[in-house]
Amino acid sequence: MNMKKRIWMKRGWLLAIVLTVSMGSMAQRGTRAGNYSCCEGIPGLTEKQKTEITALEKAHRSEMDVMRAERRKTGNYTTRETYQAAVDEKVTAHRDKVRSLLNEEQRVVFDQLQSRQAQGQYARRAGRGGGPGMGGRGGRGRW
Repeated sequence: MNMKKRIWMKRGWLLAIVLTVSMGSMAQRGTRAGNYSCCEGIPGLTEKQKTEITALEKAHRSEMDVMRAERRKTGNYTTRETYQAAVDEKVTAHRDKVRSLLNEEQRVVFDQLQSRQAQGQYARRAGRGGGPGMGGRGGRGRW
């Protein structure tokens, strides 16, 4: 192998390693990494509010984990609508509890954040299942 090929091969391997490490660190973000907060970006949160919201989030995540584990354990996937309704009910109750801890100005920002998050969640769900316009049957697709 000549010298130029070796240099380019080393650069290629280095690039592959850097990309692998950076993708792994990006995957650590989100609810499972523990650094996600439904109230990130809300101005003026007091330490008391942060502590109470964090406690609510931990309890909510635990509840969701229990529900998910129970559903997987039973293997009963025919009642998806019932399960999803229960999840939606718990999520709504959690948001209402968090919302009750905020002042009026913070609630406006919280509602905007939740609205954006719900739109993104719908888009991801529709992309997998093939909702209209999201790449599924009957839709236009993304490309």
